Amino acid sequence: MAIKGTEFFDELGETIAKTARGISERAEVLYETQKLRSRISSEERLIGKIKEDLGNILYQQYLEGESLPDEQRNLCEQIDQHKGSIEGLKKKMADYKKKKICPSCGRHVDQSVSFCPFCGAACPDEEQETPEEDIVADVELKEEAKK
Repeated sequence: MAIKGTEFFDELGETIAKTARGISERAEVLYETQKLRSRISSEERLIGKIKEDLGNILYQQYLEGESLPDEQRNLCEQIDQHKGSIEGLKKKMADYKKKKICPSCGRHVDQSVSFCPFCGAACPDEEQETPEEDIVADVELKEEAKK
């Protein structure tokens, strides 16, 4: 009877050892797979950053007046439209806060200040804008409306 008990424990020991080896192998596969996924993700982020840099270069060329293919120019014009929307929203936000936006650094400053406390730039009141600025703004609005 002692022999059968010993065989049972030997078999149990082998089963536990096999199971532990299997778990260890699966853990190794999972670990290596996760490392590879992490490296893939890192490479994809680098590609995304390069694409962003490429887009910034292209947009800068557009701003400098370089000739671009129609598709690229259209995308740059869309960026301009979205930037205009952002500026309008920032202005509304400043109005709600009873502030104005510094034309140089873009930060919200008190409506009573003449110079930005952050960058030192002149911060004219909206009523003090010159008629030339109004004309330029009207022309830009008309051009946007045509698009």
